Amino acid sequence: MFGTEAVALGITLTIIGAGLWLVARTMTRLGDVATRGGMPLTVSEGAFAHLQNDDEAVLVVLAGGRVGYLNARAREWFGLTLEDQPPLEFLAQRIRPADEFIRLCATPGRARLTLSTMALEGASY
Repeated sequence: MFGTEAVALGITLTIIGAGLWLVARTMTRLGDVATRGGMPLTVSEGAFAHLQNDDEAVLVVLAGGRVGYLNARAREWFGLTLEDQPPLEFLAQRIRPADEFIRLCATPGRARLTLSTMALEGASY
């Protein structure tokens, strides 16, 4: 009923279709990883349990300038509750000099800062 040419054409088209599907699937997954830049999109509270220190305020800033974590001391100093998820700009408005704080969040270093009336020394790694 069907010639060998028709069967060969069907097999060829099936192989090409499967190949295109695999390429599209691979490109989609690679795009997801590139978009995230290898950084987590969300952060669980337990991920930073090793940073608990009652004497120091700890902030973790993720790629894109998102605040991923603030320990209890940092929340106290900034007047935040556990439910608050402040943007980095909110925190920078409360610290002087704000540009030094932003620089410290973006690159490793040290800076002297002021929060309300407290003189602080910040360090980033």
